[in-house]
Amino acid sequence: MYELKVVQNTIIKLQPVDSSKLTDNEKQPVNAVASSKLQSYALVDNHIKFAMLESNFKGITLSLLICHMFNC
Repeated sequence: MYELKVVQNTIIKLQPVDSSKLTDNEKQPVNAVASSKLQSYALVDNHIKFAMLESNFKGITLSLLICHMFNC
């Protein structure tokens, strides 16, 4: 099992595109102290694609979510 620890405020997105092009339903701000257990993760085009075990994203659990490696 893996754990995602957020070390600076960021945005989790449902698609690997600039967050300004997404609707509010497709992105969620995350504070720097947040952490979540992951089922899996992969690096895809400078993004981290991951599946959360316990947390949820706007009501979606165990869904593939994407975060840019340097700035969401």
